[in-house]
Amino acid sequence: MFGALKRSIQNPMGPAGLAGTVDSLCKVHGVTGLNNAMSYNASLSRWTAELPTEFILTSEGIPDSTDLGRLWNEGLAFYGWFFYLSKFYEVLDTVIILAKGKRSSTLQTYHHAGAMMCMWAGIRFMSPPIWMFVFVNSGIHALMYTYYTLTAFSVPIPQALKRSLTTMQIIQFLVGATYATVHSFISYTVTVQVPSIPATVSSVVSSASVVATSAAAIATSTGVSDLIKKLLYRAVGQEGLAENVNAPAFSQAAQAPIVSAPSQAKPHSHVPTYVTETRTIPCIDTSGQTFAIWLNVVYLTPLTFLFVRFFIKSYIRRANAVGKKAGRKASFVAVEKGALDALKGVEREMSRGEKALANGH
Repeated sequence: MFGALKRSIQNPMGPAGLAGTVDSLCKVHGVTGLNNAMSYNASLSRWTAELPTEFILTSEGIPDSTDLGRLWNEGLAFYGWFFYLSKFYEVLDTVIILAKGKRSSTLQTYHHAGAMMCMWAGIRFMSPPIWMFVFVNSGIHALMYTYYTLTAFSVPIPQALKRSLTTMQIIQFLVGATYATVHSFISYTVTVQVPSIPATVSSVVSSASVVATSAAAIATSTGVSDLIKKLLYRAVGQEGLAENVNAPAFSQAAQAPIVSAPSQAKPHSHVPTYVTETRTIPCIDTSGQTFAIWLNVVYLTPLTFLFVRFFIKSYIRRANAVGKKAGRKASFVAVEKGALDALKGVEREMSRGEKALANGH
């Protein structure tokens, strides 16, 4: 997973600057480089790219798995899936504890059940910050299970190391929740090249509107004159002439300008031009990604509280209790020693008294 991060995350000091780094962390599909990301457009219900001509989707309409340079294809899909499966083993671990007749604490039950759901949401909706939990949490768990293995073989573990492991877990919860939350409020600006509308298109549109207006005017004037002719012929009793009013002349007159319209655009030929536009890109693309983020945040909030309580109860209070017990023991030893010293002093005085009496006789 470290190699995937190394290959995917852009250097903020590189050509793309800080925007390139943010883009590489927010967009996990596509190829490397600013403006080369692909994302799912919920409004269109399909995958889209900032530069559509640079990418080809598969026959299923999804990004190609051979596109490299982004976190998903570089390793997040593979390692994230296996890390998600490992959460099922953690549930089995709780079952084993219960089968041994031991009690599963609230911390352990909540931790294992919630982690499985959060990892499912992160991988299912391909939420960008899920890499943090895959990378950091897997490292913490590797240390934790190493500790459990050593204790199973009765290997003594220093108390400072135990406290360090719990402290590392609490820190990763705080950092991970903060990092995930920030994604919902981040956007960045990119510049893209888009094709402009050529002058030919605008001239053709203007010609077409003129032609349409002329045709409508001809149709209106021709129709009115034909109607007047028919009424005059019928008024003088010439019904046959009224029926033979030249209607085809209208259709030819109305259609003549429309036929000549395309010929006006033929002489023009222009090379397509491009203009630079600035776009603001949100870090999160879909509601599913947002759901995965806030599910993790809601889960981690009480989990952090439970771990802090465990830390206080297991290390701070226990250390204080041990200190008090040691203090009481030291006081008892001091009193006992004082009593023995006093007893010895009494014995010495009695011995002196006996010697004095013996000398007096």
